[in-house]
Amino acid sequence: ASVSSEALKDDQLVSQFSQMCGNPDPDGWTFRCSQLELHGCVLTEISLLIQRDGEDTGQNTPFSCHVGEIVVLDVASLQVPPYAVQGLCIDDVVWMRGAGPSPETTSPLLRLGATLRWEYPAELVHHFRVYQRWLRGPDPRIPAGQLQLVGRAYSGLFRVTELVVPEPPSLVELVVEPIIWTGLPIPESHWGRRRLSYTEGIQQ
Repeated sequence: ASVSSEALKDDQLVSQFSQMCGNPDPDGWTFRCSQLELHGCVLTEISLLIQRDGEDTGQNTPFSCHVGEIVVLDVASLQVPPYAVQGLCIDDVVWMRGAGPSPETTSPLLRLGATLRWEYPAELVHHFRVYQRWLRGPDPRIPAGQLQLVGRAYSGLFRVTELVVPEPPSLVELVVEPIIWTGLPIPESHWGRRRLSYTEGIQQ
């Protein structure tokens, strides 16, 4: 029985991990990936040896290292087609006016409150990212906006509270991205999306 470890180089899995391995994520964490080959044995324990790069001066130099999460994946699980978010709906919609973020804001901003519900296999997902973007506003010359993170959800339920939205008539989109345990990105075609249109005095 034996086990060997090698970095993922020139391997078909590299393309799947290309958005993670060796690159820092928005929170500053850097991912490292290795492939283990097991021959007649079972992996029961993992140990880490951490040391600084550079010349060995024989002196103990203090340094800090933060280890986030260690995940062991079966290669076969990486080949399973991704699931799509199902049944995203918007309920309990509330509209309100509130003060802006700065004293220079002269008119109250339009804010949205709503409950989002959707379905996704709980055993596959670590959490969800909820985004919003406006697709069409009162000025047709202004192009659609980019996705903006609203918050995280740890179940198929999320309450949007006092989200600032463009003045009517407008069309906004609420988006749910599943973050699965493997860390592999889910194609945007599998995210949940729901549009909300509204006009002055009439919301739908």
